Amino acid sequence: MIIRNKQIQLFIYFRVESFILSTIEFIRSNFPDFAEDKSDGEIRSYINKMMEICKMYEITTELNIQKFIHYHIHFQFDIPLHKILASILSENGRAEGVRLENFYLCLLSDRYRLERIILESFFYV
Repeated sequence: MIIRNKQIQLFIYFRVESFILSTIEFIRSNFPDFAEDKSDGEIRSYINKMMEICKMYEITTELNIQKFIHYHIHFQFDIPLHKILASILSENGRAEGVRLENFYLCLLSDRYRLERIILESFFYV
């Protein structure tokens, strides 16, 4: 049996479409405040944008893409990512799931927002 390139492309299209539809439902079910004033088309565009960002950081599994979307809605971090968050997702030699878990822990601790300050001390004798 020979599978033609067109058949493969069609399969990929239906797989992606199925993922998008299930993710629309996931967002509507879990984040009603986020989704209430958005059409399915707007949510679809948002999902496509998040998928492109995930692709940049080699986050490819459907579960991890949904986690990334969940984190974005819940924590409302900026896109493009803060350099600390981007570096966590870009860590070489780490599995996708580990990088995403570290990303979540960083978001949870909110430490990526900390900025270094220099205090000046004056000692009087």
